[in-house]
Amino acid sequence: MRQCPNCKTNNPDDARFCNYCGMRLPESKEETLYSDLDELEEAPKTEFSDQEIEEESEKVIDEAKKLFNPDEKEEKEVFLQEEKKKKKEKKKEKKKEKKMRIQTQSRNS
Repeated sequence: MRQCPNCKTNNPDDARFCNYCGMRLPESKEETLYSDLDELEEAPKTEFSDQEIEEESEKVIDEAKKLFNPDEKEEKEVFLQEEKKKKKEKKKEKKKEKKMRIQTQSRNS
C-alpha cells in the first residue's frame, strides 16, 4: 500500500495518483521523505522570549503538581492527625509504664 502524502489515504501499490484526492503519488520512499520535509519547512515558526518560556514552564509545572498531588492540603491534614494519634498513644504508654512502676514499687515495699 502507498500512502498519499496529502490526505494520508492508503492506495494500491501500483497507483500513480491518490484515489481520494487525486494528488500524484511519489515514485519512491525517498521522494516521500522529501515531500514530508517540504511540509515541515512550510510550517510557521514562532519565537518566544525567555520570559514567556519561563512563565509557560511554571504553568505546566503547577498543573503537573496538581495532577500528582490533587489533595495536598488533605494529605497534610491526614499526616497531622496521624502525628497527633501517635503522640496520644505514646502518652498512654508512658502512663501505663508509670502505673506499672508504681505498682511494682508498692509490692516491693
